[in-house]
Amino acid sequence: MTKEELQAEEKRAEEKRAQERERLTHRWELPDGRVALEEVVAALRAKQPWAHMLKNLPDVEDVYEGRDLRGAPMAGADLAGVDFQDAVLYFADLSGAKLAGANLGGAGLFDANLSHADLRGAYFTGNFLMHRINLSGADLTGAEMGYTTITQADLTGANLTDAHLNRADLIGVKMNGAILNGTDTYTTKFRDFASEA
Repeated sequence: MTKEELQAEEKRAEEKRAQERERLTHRWELPDGRVALEEVVAALRAKQPWAHMLKNLPDVEDVYEGRDLRGAPMAGADLAGVDFQDAVLYFADLSGAKLAGANLGGAGLFDANLSHADLRGAYFTGNFLMHRINLSGADLTGAEMGYTTITQADLTGANLTDAHLNRADLIGVKMNGAILNGTDTYTTKFRDFASEA
């Protein structure tokens, strides 16, 4: 494949992702979607089951057990300590959210935006679905991120002080300005860092 063909293929893939993001995000803009999201956020805070609240959300049947938060707009939300285990958060906007101590183990985080989120002590261990996640400027102090695979992600300026990345695999990750004071990287694999160009 030539360089031009590769660039054209990447452009088509990006356009397809943008269409998928728009489709999934639009669900939450509908009246039923807004009500469902309010109910889900309240249930998450109360540590109550929530998947059943999404039964009328379009395309929810595409996600195992209906834990479908794809494209959900939760920027700035106070979700400290909530359990997102095994939730599908593709394209979700959690930028600036308060997620200290949250359980994100096994959560699907493709293309999720957690930039500038408070993720102190958050639990990501065992998460193999962290592709193109935006963690730029996030506070990941003390976060448990062992046994994860993080690919093509943005960790620019993220605070990883005392985070645990044992047996994590970081591939094509942007890490300019990331703070790694006391970060456990003894068995971490860092490969193919992304350029800023």
